[in-house]
Amino acid sequence: MSKEIEEQQQFAYELKEQLRSLEADRVRITEQIKAIEAKLIVQELRDKVRVKREEINQLRAKKQELEEKLKSPEKAPAPEEQMQFTPSQEDPPRTHF
Repeated sequence: MSKEIEEQQQFAYELKEQLRSLEADRVRITEQIKAIEAKLIVQELRDKVRVKREEINQLRAKKQELEEKLKSPEKAPAPEEQMQFTPSQEDPPRTHF
């Protein structure tokens, strides 16, 4: 009977060691999961920042393009130039009543 008790105690000891090892694995894997999740969050934020920077760069380019068009006198006459009229010799004189 004492041999059987000794075998059971040895088996119990081995099972307890397995439990400790499994618990250590669980803790290690849980920490790895947290680290991976944190990396994913950072990656998502980097992607969002990259997309937002691209949007801003496109807006800046469009703004620059529009400012250049506004400054260019050849492409569109200024509103003051459009409004100026010079009387032609062929126009009859106007009379006011």
